[in-house]
Formats: sequence, C-alpha cells, structure tokens
Amino acid sequence: MRALRRRATKEAKKFRVARRVRRLQRQQQMYEQPEEKGKTKMRHTQPQMRASYHYERRGGYGDVELIDDGKGKSVRNTQLRAASSGEPTSLTTALLAVSKARTLEVRLDTCAQFSVAGIELRKYGMCLTREAPVDVVEGFGGGQVRVLGVWRFVGTTVYQQRIAVDALLVEGQGSEMLIGEDWMAEHQVKLDFGKRELKYQDDHGQKVILPFVCHGVTPLMQASGKCQATVRLAKTVKLGTNTRSIVRMKVDAADGTTGIFLLKPTSKRHLLLAPTVDTVRDGVIRVAVLNVEGRREKLPARDVLGTWVSTDETMQLLEMNGELERARVAEWVAKLKKDDAAPQTNEDSLEIGEMRPEERDLVVALLRQYANIVEKKKGCPPQVQTEVVHHINTGDAAPIMMRRRRHAVSENAIIGQEVDDMLQDGVIEEGSGA
Repeated sequence: MRALRRRATKEAKKFRVARRVRRLQRQQQMYEQPEEKGKTKMRHTQPQMRASYHYERRGGYGDVELIDDGKGKSVRNTQLRAASSGEPTSLTTALLAVSKARTLEVRLDTCAQFSVAGIELRKYGMCLTREAPVDVVEGFGGGQVRVLGVWRFVGTTVYQQRIAVDALLVEGQGSEMLIGEDWMAEHQVKLDFGKRELKYQDDHGQKVILPFVCHGVTPLMQASGKCQATVRLAKTVKLGTNTRSIVRMKVDAADGTTGIFLLKPTSKRHLLLAPTVDTVRDGVIRVAVLNVEGRREKLPARDVLGTWVSTDETMQLLEMNGELERARVAEWVAKLKKDDAAPQTNEDSLEIGEMRPEERDLVVALLRQYANIVEKKKGCPPQVQTEVVHHINTGDAAPIMMRRRRHAVSENAIIGQEVDDMLQDGVIEEGSGA
C-alpha cells in the first residue's frame, strides 16, 4: 500500500509539473509571434484607455518679488492667493486628526498657490527643509508673515486613511492650516461638491476620500433640492456568522440633526439593514446589521451603504416608550380578563402567524375577552344606542309594493325572510308614503 501511495503521489506531481510547463510554453509562443500578428492581436484584445483626469491650477498668482526686510536684506515675497480671487469669505473645511487628542479643521482653498500652517502646529509635523521657495507670504490672516520652512503634516481622515501635506510653516496664525493648489495639483484631486468629498488616488492606487463641509450652505441641500446625503462606513467592519452588529456610518450633517437611513439596493442579500431613525453625533450615525448566512462578511471602509434623509417639521416620529413590552401587555390583558371568558373551540387552528408560545398565549387570552364580538349570531345586529333616524321622503310616488331585484327567482324566499327579520328587529319599517 505504501508503494502504491508513493507511486500515485509521484504521478500526480509529474502531472502538475507537465501542466505548468505546458502553460509556460504557450505563454512563450504567444510572445514569440511575428510583430505584425502581435500588433493585430493587441489591437483587438487591448481595451482602449480612457482619457486621464488632469487637475489644472488656477494661475494668476503673480511673480515672486524681492523686498527689503528693513535690515538691509532682500527677501522673497509673494501673494498667497490669486490676484483676481479677492479675500475669502467662506472656505470648505475638512477634519484631519493629527494625533489621538487633536483634530484640526483644515481649510481647502483652490485659489491659494501654497499650503500654509500656523506656528502652533509645529509639534504635530516634521521639518523637511528650512529652504522654503519664498521668505514672506501675504494674504494668510492679513498682512505679511515670515516663512520658517517646509513641514510635513500627516493626519487621519474620518475613514481611517492617512494623508500627508507639505505646507509652509509661518509665524503666528495659531493653529490654522490651509491646503492650497500645490497639494491638489500634485495628487490630482477631484472636488465633488454634490457629495462634499475630496477624492484622489495615492501612490499605491488606493482611493482616498476626505469629506468636507461647505460653510454658508444649508447642510444636506443638494443641487436637486432634496435633503439627503450619502452614507459611508466610517471604518472597516467584520461581521461574524449569524450575528447582530452596530456599525458606525459617516454622514455630512450637523450634530443633533435627526434623519432616516435608507439602504440602497445591494447584491448582499444575507445582510439585513432596516431603515433606521437616528440622530447625528460627531458626524456619525449607528445602524444595526444582521448577518443571517453561515459565513463571515467584511464591509470595507468608505463603502456606500445608502442615503440619509433629514426629517422636517411635517414628519412625526413615534418614540418607543415601552408600552408594548411583554410584561406590560400581560398586565393589560390580565385587567381585561372576565370570569366567564371560556376557551374557544377553534383555538388550536387559529392562524395568527409564527409566534413563540408565550406570545401566542397572550394573543389567545386577548381574543377570549372579545369572543362575543366576532361570534356569528342569527338575525340582525342590535340597534345602536344613539338616537339616529333616517327618513326617506318619496314625495308623491306610490309605495313599492313588490320586492323586485336583480336576482334568481329561487332566492325570493330567502330575501323575503331576511326582510321580514329586519322588519321585526326594527332595522327598517314599512313605508307610509302616498
């Protein structure tokens, strides 16, 4: 047996080696084909490349000027913003965490030619060089400020992605930081004002997303006029088999805003996400996810799961106050119980859905209290206690003496019996017209 097993193992190994050699030979033959044939094949097989996106700088910043610093030395001076842009009134702002305890509000300026940072941010960065392209910058906080060098700041976005910004460190201006067109052109960024996201691809080909806020614009008001925003996962989530997890999702909305999360159509049918009403806290909402299939699932960060629609004054949200808890319902049913409430004959055949035994007992106990309402009885229902009288005035028309209706002749006896019962019960009365 050992010899047979050893021989079978050798044969399987020879087969795998032969298959690999054959695959390599076919690849080599493909590369050794004539040049004309190779060009023809590549023309038909190679897909056409799309036109690449290119970020173009605004320009019009002016030249670098040499001015006297008052000490007999010439320094290089330049305007930070474009000549035709004017003073900024409201800039888009993004959050960037430079440490565990410090998160910066970084301004994005497409009219600034350099990225600039205040002196207080020096402890969060690293000095690259003291030889900056300019010595004095105008337009950052008003007046002229001296440049101390080029510093690199590395921060983390709300989607746990790292972003490195090389900025000019200037005197004063506190902890302000501004990202200009030098960084945007280097990374070929795209500014999506509909979704309020800055996007680009890093050196490894990974997509980086930096959400921002537009000041002076009502939150969640898109071009279409709908109060909705895209919902993305704040961080990667691993869902276990047959588990319920709470995931954190990033929403572009002010803190304290209440809205409804709506799931977008997806191919992952085993993940159950219900529409959820939640209040934004720190730009994040929380949604429960059920994994009902016998396998694990990984939801990557920045994955779009749906939209978030803010509520308005016309919507009324009903809060859960605990009135329908099992203990409260059982107490309420106990108060309704009557001494003469007997079990029904068809309780075992009731179709009330799939319920647990204790919940089914509550429903059956409730039905016993109102059995006399749904019980079928002979004759007409009793008269109501309210004094309501309907009078039909036929005028000069003669009373109807015959019961003519559109029905079979064989049903005359049944109809006559029903009419007599209604006359006897007082539901209808004989006409007294002319």
